Amino acid sequence: MNIDIVFTNKASKLKVALMVDSKQHNIVDFVSNFAVNDDTNCKAPNEDWALTTPHSSSFVDVDGDCMPDIFMTRTDGTNNYAEIYIQR
Repeated sequence: MNIDIVFTNKASKLKVALMVDSKQHNIVDFVSNFAVNDDTNCKAPNEDWALTTPHSSSFVDVDGDCMPDIFMTRTDGTNNYAEIYIQR
């Protein structure tokens, strides 16, 4: 079973641990590897924003395509934001 984990590292960068096998994983940037912003009405994702503390996240079908999308709360250090990442 592969388990991928989204987390904030010590520098407050949003990362993903992608499991290769039960003993090895690769750590990559979440925003630069998984976020695409092709809607000019949306704010661009920011790699420097950390997960909020306490944190909320969920896999939910936001757009009705029967595929799980990601909802998470993040912060720029002053304000908290809700972000939704639609699976494409």
